[in-house]
Amino acid sequence: MTLESDRPAEPERTTAGKAPMWLRVLSVPVAVVVALGFADSDGWAMGVFAGVMFGWLAFTIIIWDRYSPWIRRHPVIDGLIDGPYIFLSVTAVTSLSAQTRWAIAGAGSLVFIAARYWAHRHQTRSAAMLASRPPAPAAEDAPVS
Repeated sequence: MTLESDRPAEPERTTAGKAPMWLRVLSVPVAVVVALGFADSDGWAMGVFAGVMFGWLAFTIIIWDRYSPWIRRHPVIDGLIDGPYIFLSVTAVTSLSAQTRWAIAGAGSLVFIAARYWAHRHQTRSAAMLASRPPAPAAEDAPVS
């Protein structure tokens, strides 16, 4: 009979893998084109802001196999990135004032953070319940009838 502490630690399970090569190759040029588009239509400050945000997105696509486990461990911190993307999305499709766009982005970000936190908590609780179950008896420990 082995104790839980005698078992070697299991590696973190992830289905992330690497993003497809075409996505990794195209992410940087797409980020540049989007940033230039924002700079052309909304001014250089928005272009720089979009460049930073979409550059970060391209970077995370390139290193997805290392970034994905971090996302699972820090869902709330990762959720904070949604606000600027919502702001840029609202900017691209409307002509609302900057204050209104930031308000929409803030509200949307809070919704995404709450959803990620709830999903992470649910997954963590489910994993803890599974881990607390006693192991099934081994064949040699099973009663013989």
